[in-house]
Amino acid sequence: MNFLKNYKNILCFFSHPDDETLAAGGLLSVASGNKIKINIAFSNTGILARKEVNKKIHNLKKLHNDTYEALSLFKIPKKKIIFGEFPDNMSDTIPLLKITQWVEKIIKKINPDLILTHHRHCTNIDHRLLHEAVITATRPNEKNKVDILSCEVLSSTGYLRPTNFEPTLYLNLSKKNLNQKIKALKKYKSEIRSYPHPRSVEAVKALSMIRGTECGSKFAEAFIINKIISV
Repeated sequence: MNFLKNYKNILCFFSHPDDETLAAGGLLSVASGNKIKINIAFSNTGILARKEVNKKIHNLKKLHNDTYEALSLFKIPKKKIIFGEFPDNMSDTIPLLKITQWVEKIIKKINPDLILTHHRHCTNIDHRLLHEAVITATRPNEKNKVDILSCEVLSSTGYLRPTNFEPTLYLNLSKKNLNQKIKALKKYKSEIRSYPHPRSVEAVKALSMIRGTECGSKFAEAFIINKIISV
C-alpha cells in the first residue's frame, strides 16, 4: 500500500534547493500524481557561501529560477515555495530558537499532516540544525499531531561513518517516478555534477536501485520514521 494515501498536505523543510529532489524527488513525483498538496521551505541560501560564486545576487536569482523549474515538474507552483535567508553553511552561528521560530511560523500557516526533513546525522551543519529545529517545533501537544520523516541527501548524509541512516520506511518508485526525479535534478545546473560525484545522475539512479533491492522493488526511496501518530 502507498503510505502517502494517508496524507493530504505535505510540508518539506530542506536547507538548500536541490536537497528536496535528491532526498525525496520520487516521493514528490508520487505525491503530485496522487494530487496531494505539497509545500517546500528552504531555510538557507544554498549557494552564497561558495568562494567561486561571483555576482552573488545574480547567481542566487538563477538558483531560485532553477528551483521553480525543477519543482514545476512535480506540479508545485511558486506560491508553494518558501525561501529562507539563513546564511549558507553557517546555521551554527544562528540561535536554534530563531530557526525553530521560523519553522513554527510556516507549520502554523500550512498546517501539514506530514513533514519531510533532513537526517540528524548529515555532514552539513545546516541540515543537522534544521532537523533539530523541526523536531523542536513539532513537540507533541493536543494541536500538534503531524507525522515526520527524515530523508537522505546524497553528498551529505553518507559522508559520516557510520552514517546512522537506517531506513524504517520505503516508497516503491516506478521508472516514471525515477525519471521525473532525474529530470528535476537536471534543472539545478549549478548543483548537479558529473559521475562519480554523489550529486550525479548515475549516483541517484544507483541509490534508488540499492534502496529498491532492500524492499523487493526495482527502485525506491528510503526514509526514517521520526514520528507517526495513529488516529
